[in-house]
Amino acid sequence: MIMDLYIKGDQRKYRDQIVILTIDPEDGEEYQTINPTEEMILADGWIKYVLPEPTIEDLRNLKLQEIKDYDKSPEVNTFYVGGIALWLSREERIVIKDRFQREKDAGKEKTKLIYQGLTLELAPDMGIQLINLVSAYADECFDVTEAHKSSVNALSTEEEINNYDYTTGYPEKINITL
Repeated sequence: MIMDLYIKGDQRKYRDQIVILTIDPEDGEEYQTINPTEEMILADGWIKYVLPEPTIEDLRNLKLQEIKDYDKSPEVNTFYVGGIALWLSREERIVIKDRFQREKDAGKEKTKLIYQGLTLELAPDMGIQLINLVSAYADECFDVTEAHKSSVNALSTEEEINNYDYTTGYPEKINITL
């Protein structure tokens, strides 16, 4: 629930924070009114603050941020190995692929990928293929995200921006069974 905001001098308070002090003219006692009506608030010198309508640029920037957040979410950044959801950042993929290649060059037949308590034992060649698959998937997702950003930047009305669906077009997630 959005509360009304009021301004008085350099004070900014929400409606439920305002307490009105009044002095009874008959006995001179000071009284507090908690949860005053809007009429009482305005009579006490408060001015209701009205948020300006968002501009098209504001809406566009909000939608672009939603796209960036979606791009970083598990909705995009996930692949499955044996039914378990995983993700490796670009930096992690580079380091792990380099490791797998060194282990392959050294003639190792098995390597381990340990991720969030899960241990995958696989041949270095298979590990390199896995990293290549994930990297290709990530590249495709990047392209889709950039296309969505470009599309939103080309929109010109509030309705178009609000109704734009940036969750479409992403490639099917990788699902590897061991």
